[in-house]
Amino acid sequence: MAAPVTFITSEPRLRWIGITLLLAWSIGFVHQQITVKGLVIDREVVIGRDFKAFYLAGRIVLNGEGKQLYGLDQQWRTQTEILGSQEGLAYFVNPAPVAVLYSLPARLPYRVAYYLQIGLMLVCWVGGTWFLRESISWVKRNWWTIVILGAVYLPMMHTILGGQNAALTFFLLSWAYFGVTTQRQWAAGVALGLLLYKPQYALPFLGLLLLRRQGITVLTAGVIGAWWYVLGGIYCGWDWPLQMWTALHEVYRPNERLASGGLHISILEVLDYTVIRNAPLLQTWITILAYLLVVGIVGYLIWCWSKVRIPFRDSGIGVDSRLNLCWAMTVAAILLISPHTQYYESALLVLPALLILDLYVRHDIPVGSGVRLGLMLVFVAVGFRSASTYIHFQPLMLIPAWIMVWSARLMKHDSEFKKIPNPEE
Repeated sequence: MAAPVTFITSEPRLRWIGITLLLAWSIGFVHQQITVKGLVIDREVVIGRDFKAFYLAGRIVLNGEGKQLYGLDQQWRTQTEILGSQEGLAYFVNPAPVAVLYSLPARLPYRVAYYLQIGLMLVCWVGGTWFLRESISWVKRNWWTIVILGAVYLPMMHTILGGQNAALTFFLLSWAYFGVTTQRQWAAGVALGLLLYKPQYALPFLGLLLLRRQGITVLTAGVIGAWWYVLGGIYCGWDWPLQMWTALHEVYRPNERLASGGLHISILEVLDYTVIRNAPLLQTWITILAYLLVVGIVGYLIWCWSKVRIPFRDSGIGVDSRLNLCWAMTVAAILLISPHTQYYESALLVLPALLILDLYVRHDIPVGSGVRLGLMLVFVAVGFRSASTYIHFQPLMLIPAWIMVWSARLMKHDSEFKKIPNPEE
């Protein structure tokens, strides 16, 4: 087993595998766009199925109706005006400033705006890897291979072509990592402040960095966050956070739970789909168990980050290698403990994988066949997301869980790792 796995995962072969898949995806996408004349394709799904929620929200703001942004009637009317009759509503429950920003492409025809979104997500994916390239020498040496392979990783491909924004989240998390590892607190703060468009990713990192006395980072992010709030308040009303919270819990969550609960990968959602729906009498106990797991994960993250030393700029101290593990673990943990994690957000796990592999490369630790095989399985596993319909369990939850366990095992043996020197050293 070891020899074939090593053969397949050698750098030249991975590059050609990526190029082949990229060509296949590109040809298929171009063919679809040429042959489909309208905005609706099979099964009443609009082209760029996830993009329509952002486009419609942008159009609502553009029409001067931002104060009704989270109203179902307003969303239905706008969707019908632009796309015609659809089987379901693409709920918008993101922060209001996201809708304000999307009011710019909403001035364009839907299809043009969708192509613009694809281009932006491609730039975000490449830009995120560029920040890693500047911080991690191994990524710099294999940059093009990583760019190509990551682009054809199914969750990343979905977020790019499906109209979602996980590539933007990847870009901001990579930028924040670059800022922390190069002791540019302001850069990390700007990145995490912008990441407040998805607060479930930004807030954990801000809390953990505050634990490590990164006050400038947190303050900068707070300033950006205040700007986010004001931007949403001007166009959508100053109570937009309350409106969003109400829409999220009273409308979106119940409908999303019924429509696509089997595609979610967080602990709370998987336990709900796997156990609670089949044994509702156990709901209270399972819910308590789920929250205990979440609390345990949060406590473990705090303990791990408390052991990491982050030097101030120009201190001459190299980056603590455990920072890679903590950063990787935190990304994976957020996917597990977030109250809403769709399967395509596993695209973000490219970042933890690269950070962990960097430790192997820097410290000449052989990447064994077990790790290689695990990464191969992760690469193709998302194609089996629909298996949850038959086994009543979403197996993709095991991917961030594996990343966490992998990071934690390495953390236990951190004495094997020396500090990672600064690029200038």
